Amino acid sequence: MKQWRLRVAAALFSIPLLAAATGCSPSNTDASPSGGAAGSGMHLKVGVVPGIDVGLLDIAIEKGYFKDEGLELDLTDVQGPQVVTGVVSGQFDLAYAAYAPPLLALASGTKLKVVSGLATIGAEGHNGGTLVRSDAGISRWKDLQGRTVAATSPRSLTALTLQAAINKAGGDPSKPVKIVPLPQAQVARAVSEGTVDAAAVAAPFDVQGTEQFPNLKILGDSTAFVLPEGSAYTGFFTTDKVQGSMGDAIKAFQAGMVKAVEYGNANPKEVKLKGAARAGLDEAQALTLPDSHFSVDVDAASLQILVDAMVQQKWITKAPDLASFVTG
Repeated sequence: MKQWRLRVAAALFSIPLLAAATGCSPSNTDASPSGGAAGSGMHLKVGVVPGIDVGLLDIAIEKGYFKDEGLELDLTDVQGPQVVTGVVSGQFDLAYAAYAPPLLALASGTKLKVVSGLATIGAEGHNGGTLVRSDAGISRWKDLQGRTVAATSPRSLTALTLQAAINKAGGDPSKPVKIVPLPQAQVARAVSEGTVDAAAVAAPFDVQGTEQFPNLKILGDSTAFVLPEGSAYTGFFTTDKVQGSMGDAIKAFQAGMVKAVEYGNANPKEVKLKGAARAGLDEAQALTLPDSHFSVDVDAASLQILVDAMVQQKWITKAPDLASFVTG
């Protein structure tokens, strides 16, 4: 199976996203159809789900990695599924998120393409955790089957991997957890007071929860339990239509991302400080987070695990064509 990978050669490369050469993009009509240096004046609108790792995109813009390729980016923060509807409607040329929302859209028939990866799955404890009360008798993933669990969204990556972890540990798939949507800043109190049995949260809200409420403990990191370290976690995607009409702008974006990822892996502290505000954290909180690892590479195999979990949990009825999704 062919997979999409970016390679730094002498100039640019290829893959998915954005629209303009034909004038069909509502956000961009000035991208040059010839590519390369002739693409000066190219402009992409990017919808991003806010998070600490978006700090790397801000750094790349400041350092001129995209400007060097003749490209300007406009970033707009969006929430959850809105990032997919934004790129499909043409509000954005590119969208950035964890892979659960675009995979759900892909399974429903929306034609999307990966443009670039960004963050990858970290080691155990690096991807957030599941909070439970110490006196609740919950010591294994299997113990959560049928329980009530707080998460940011019923269709979030954390909700998906939590149920997948329970199933992998021998839980009964016919007794799924009941997801209660809550903001991450509120979930620890909800668990401590018994409003819910557990909460799936991102770092640093897991550790902060145990510090604020001594009756809580971290059961584990469901994402690391289910997904291999280094597999695709978040990335940029677009529609087939945009990819076909704004190929030069996409190549310029990919070239800038390669330089950005190299810088981010060498300077993780700077990325955390830059991304703190986007993640709703102060700088001290951001520095307590584990270092992220970045990669532009995305392969179908790592996404297949997510798709299999979606099918098992009846989020989707049929697996989408991942080969087409990850190849340009």
